[in-house]
Amino acid sequence: MKVTWLVDGTTVGTASSERTLSWPLAIGAHEIEVRDARASLWLDSEEAPEAAYDEHQFDRVTEVSVFLYSGRDDMFTRVCRYFPSPDCVALKRIFLAHYPQEGTRIQPHVRERVGVWIHREVEASSAVSAGSPQGPFSRVRSLNP
Repeated sequence: MKVTWLVDGTTVGTASSERTLSWPLAIGAHEIEVRDARASLWLDSEEAPEAAYDEHQFDRVTEVSVFLYSGRDDMFTRVCRYFPSPDCVALKRIFLAHYPQEGTRIQPHVRERVGVWIHREVEASSAVSAGSPQGPFSRVRSLNP
């Protein structure tokens, strides 16, 4: 996957996300932006046919939701995470350990749904023009010396 690096709004290069990119240093505060032109979407396996996508365009995942009751608010809150399906049993155990069940009158409810995580590369021109001036796939971080 390729990412584009911008410093103070000027493109300094494009490189693989696995590699570094060097550019000249300058004194002062700078805004560094990395654009990753990818989109992703989770789909329930029962609602979306996997045959519509190439094997390299999706990962098999399991959505794990835990519904926690808050006596103070008198309502349930949903906490949701997505785990690679082959690792779901081990990761779900770790995830649920963060929400102890002892001592509460209303036990948390856990729901699992098998699905696919679709990921596609997005054309650079559509990523920049869609939505905000930086595009929907931007990460902006301001650095001060």
